Amino acid sequence: TEAASRGASSFTIPRGDYHFGDTLIDIHSLVNFSVVAPGVTFWFSRGGGLRLFDCWNLRWSGSHPSAPFVIDYDPPLYAQG
Repeated sequence: TEAASRGASSFTIPRGDYHFGDTLIDIHSLVNFSVVAPGVTFWFSRGGGLRLFDCWNLRWSGSHPSAPFVIDYDPPLYAQG
């Protein structure tokens, strides 16, 4: 949201894995904004995640299908077996 407060319409996250553990990331009031995150994975554990509040026309994307933006959990939030 710092980029948006400076008047930018987009923000690019450098490629890589980002580990947040059980942190909740809250994003508020972004309007007509793009987050470009090619080849980025956000890793969370149980209780963590990304929450959006009062956002409109907000786009999160990788730049290409071969370099997607991913949110994942370790350990997974489900059990298979």
